Amino acid sequence: MKNNFIIYLSVTFITSLLAFIINPILSHHVSTNEFGSLGLFLAFTQFFAVVVGWSSNSIIVKCFYTRKDINVLIGSSITISLCLVTLLFVLLSFTSEKWLAMTGLSVKLLFLALLSSLFLIISAMFQSVFQMSSNAKYWSVVTLTGAVIAFLMTVSAITYGNFIFEFRLLSMVVANVTSVLVGFYLLRRLLSISFALPKEHIKLYFYTGTPLLVAALASWGQTFIDRLMVTNLLRLEDVGIYVFAVMLTSPLLIMFTTYTRVWSPNAYLLLSENKKYLFLMSMWRSFLGYSVLTLLFSFIGPYVFKYFIDEEYYYALILIPILSANILFIGFTGLLNPIILHFNKLSFLAFISIVGVFLSAIFCYLLIPILSIKGAAFSVLLSSIIVSFFSLCVAWAALKA
Repeated sequence: MKNNFIIYLSVTFITSLLAFIINPILSHHVSTNEFGSLGLFLAFTQFFAVVVGWSSNSIIVKCFYTRKDINVLIGSSITISLCLVTLLFVLLSFTSEKWLAMTGLSVKLLFLALLSSLFLIISAMFQSVFQMSSNAKYWSVVTLTGAVIAFLMTVSAITYGNFIFEFRLLSMVVANVTSVLVGFYLLRRLLSISFALPKEHIKLYFYTGTPLLVAALASWGQTFIDRLMVTNLLRLEDVGIYVFAVMLTSPLLIMFTTYTRVWSPNAYLLLSENKKYLFLMSMWRSFLGYSVLTLLFSFIGPYVFKYFIDEEYYYALILIPILSANILFIGFTGLLNPIILHFNKLSFLAFISIVGVFLSAIFCYLLIPILSIKGAAFSVLLSSIIVSFFSLCVAWAALKA
């Protein structure tokens, strides 16, 4: 267990470091307009990943310790994702270029985002299996493969060629594809995957996956509504500065997301054994650690980044403390999710996520005209605080019941 923790910590540090390095480098080679398009490309990729995945990741995690046919469930998840991505490919063929003009993207780039989303969700699926089976080495190989390939491809293009921002998008796709190939090879050494699609699994995805899908779509909306609202209310250049600020805080998000994924298996185990007190102690210790890291990053980060980024992006540094606080409350909500899933409060998860989207949209509509992109940052922060508060109330009630 100690060795696994060291591996997780080391890999998280490396991936966070790569994210910390690459964004200041990109600021000297990518314009604010291109950063805006990059941010919207990532937004579409995450949206497609939510739809294509149909909450397969959460279902596998939830059922890992309770079902004996987990190898068949993994195969069913991949089969369903392939069917959904085919359907989306057909639907995207009817997309109008005029509708995409304001985003700086094209239909071809949307197809690229869809392809990337398929491999992104399958890679995440494999990583979850490795985490749940306490195989930190396999998890680290898959995680590092994608991060290192995307980093090296981008740096090589900047160093030895004429870098264009579309190449950055392509590097992400290549990284996801490679991660899936490596992950599939390693997974076959643990499990014999069956690609059958039993009726039982279809029902499982329909009844369990659909509420989780609604919650995931709402969560996506809560995460990316700020960028979409900035696009509508301001300029693509403003979106670029805002997205750059979001990317500067990505090391913090990577650390919290990775830790939550690593921590979740033990959390589910404690809840299944009715060790609620130990779970709560672990959760509050984790949140305390999140808080300390957020404070350090908020105060130190802007001073460090200022020496490495282009002057065109200096305004993004003002947003770092606000966006870091937002990540803190997102991370806290992630720590509460095992309680909500364990006690089958799926309807609440979907409801509160939808409320979060509407709150973000309303706050953005009110604050962006007054505070510009700083208003978008405050909007997502206020929304995350409210969602975290209600999630805590429901989780606490479930534990006390």
